[in-house]
Amino acid sequence: MEKEKTIGIKVFGWFFIIFSFLYLIAFPKIISSYYKLCSAMVGLPENINFIPKLTASTSVGFFLFLITGIGILKLKRWAYYVALFIPFMYFMGIIKNIWLFGLQSIMKPSLFFILLISIIILLFLMRKNIIEQFSADYITKKGRKLNPK
Repeated sequence: MEKEKTIGIKVFGWFFIIFSFLYLIAFPKIISSYYKLCSAMVGLPENINFIPKLTASTSVGFFLFLITGIGILKLKRWAYYVALFIPFMYFMGIIKNIWLFGLQSIMKPSLFFILLISIIILLFLMRKNIIEQFSADYITKKGRKLNPK
């Protein structure tokens, strides 16, 4: 029996796939500016261990978003939980930047868009019909429901 996808699920899945390719393009620039800032604060040369970290971070992020987008289009439960975890990764990154660099590190316009995207992802995934489509309302495989009717 085929699960019926709503238009929102299709848009959300394609958003993750498109975002993975944008991540592949934009993330190297973001991470390079981050390492330049860190090396300037510590007084180290800019390119120490930079290329391996850049390649690993970019490829992991690209594959995470791409596979999650495909999983969302196929209504896989694991993709729902990965997509639910992604905004929390962004929130933890913001907290890490505040802890390392202080409150001035969050005074960027790009941070507003990251927070906006994270909140939209969380609000979309917490809707009752989305939870039911992914069959994510179960606690265990024995069938105990998280949201009993």
